[in-house]
Amino acid sequence: MNRNLTIRLHRGDVSLRMDVRTLTVLAVILALLALALAGTAAFGEIPFSLWDVVRAVFGQGSRLAQLIVREFRLPRALEGALIGAMLGLSGALFQRLVQNPLVAPDIIGVNEGAAVAAVAVIILGANQNILPLAAFAGGMTAATAGFLLSIRRGLSPYRLVLVGIAINALLGAVMNFILTLPAVTAGQITRLTEAQDWLYGSLDNSLWSQVRLLAVVFAALAPLALMLGRALDLLALGEDTARSLSLRVGLTRSAVVLVGVLLAATAVSMAGPIGFVAFIAPHIARRIAKNAANGSLALSAAVGALLLVIADYIAKRILEPTQLPVGIVTVALGAPYFLALLYRGGRQGNVI
Repeated sequence: MNRNLTIRLHRGDVSLRMDVRTLTVLAVILALLALALAGTAAFGEIPFSLWDVVRAVFGQGSRLAQLIVREFRLPRALEGALIGAMLGLSGALFQRLVQNPLVAPDIIGVNEGAAVAAVAVIILGANQNILPLAAFAGGMTAATAGFLLSIRRGLSPYRLVLVGIAINALLGAVMNFILTLPAVTAGQITRLTEAQDWLYGSLDNSLWSQVRLLAVVFAALAPLALMLGRALDLLALGEDTARSLSLRVGLTRSAVVLVGVLLAATAVSMAGPIGFVAFIAPHIARRIAKNAANGSLALSAAVGALLLVIADYIAKRILEPTQLPVGIVTVALGAPYFLALLYRGGRQGNVI
């Protein structure tokens, strides 16, 4: 088979191109994701067969199976898949934009902004129903501040990263101040504990309403991200070349930042800051897609979804009946892989 064989999809002025190899690998990863979703819905403290899971999904079988599968396991698995896909896709967008594999959405303040807002809501004892909204607003505010401080004479990706590091440091100081406030009452001590738990990242409180919201946001933003893939390829050739090919560089960069931040902020608002998925998923995808922007973006979403579903299953089962926050597992799995990438890159004289 010709390795450069591609499939092109056209709709009006929009086109999407992927090579057959990337499409094949994408199909394999999606099949593995389907198996992972079925497995995490079937296996647990009370196990079910895959047939029991299928019947429960369609409202058949025992009431116990329907309750556990439909109300607890399935929404958690689907929420994990959607959040992982959002983080993987967001990380790929930022890494392609800056042309740096060490960049992820949390480096420009999305995670810290969401964390400060969410922790403030918890510490103040406000209505917990506004927690996701507050986290989303905090992440967007921090990212917007970083964007506005980086657009002097055009948006510079490197300035965006440096400003993001400064914002992260500032918000980190605010976070430490909040968490070190003296607790006087038992209620305040409980709220401090809840805040610290949220900061680990968890899928424990997954609901169908959250799954539906995540699905709508992902369905709206993922096509926009894939459409930006071709523009990211042109940007990789250099600004002058991109402009000579009629690409509006400033507008394209702003669009990539906006889509990437919206994806990351939505994901973090639902589950808290889950580390390393946005870093690692694009690395794996690039090695499979051979750096083709559209292929690596789609694969980053699929790999991110698969990684988070598997990590959450490990978090639930490794110390059963005690459940770990999934953020601890993603760090435990992602950090060694990331260090291995740095070590290998150092020996080869490059970053990865």
